[in-house]
Amino acid sequence: MVLALQFLMGYAMDRFDDLLDGTVVRWLGGEDDYLLVVHAGIGVVLLVLAVFRVLWRTRSTLPPWAEGLSERERRVAHTVERLFYWLLFLIPLSGLALLFLSGEDWDLGDREWISPVEIVDDDILLVTHIGTHVLFFGALLTHVDMVLKHQFVDRDRLLQRML
Repeated sequence: MVLALQFLMGYAMDRFDDLLDGTVVRWLGGEDDYLLVVHAGIGVVLLVLAVFRVLWRTRSTLPPWAEGLSERERRVAHTVERLFYWLLFLIPLSGLALLFLSGEDWDLGDREWISPVEIVDDDILLVTHIGTHVLFFGALLTHVDMVLKHQFVDRDRLLQRML
């Protein structure tokens, strides 16, 4: 749920005037770049949670593969899972790189945030950050597609097993 909110907030920042005008005025004093601070803060929290998730995953055993999965589907599921884990780190890290390594500045009302260093062009970092989103949604679509296939075509109760 937090991840979905984070995506929505990130995309809404680009459409501030249309989507968030009343919310930002009410909660953030009218400063749309304050939303960037909230977005980055949630990104850091998600990054910390990703570390705990990977640690938990490496210390726990997985259940056996569902019997209805073919060898190809197992390879796809394994690849999608690994991609999800990589993206749990790459999405927030690319966003934080945009904030700290781009040399950009943001007006935060009475203060201004200036990126500490300019190592990478902000356009490259933005394309990277959005590119990781595209990979995430592609992996999510693949995952949901496989689950729906097993639920409605194969009817092997994979969804109940997952829940």
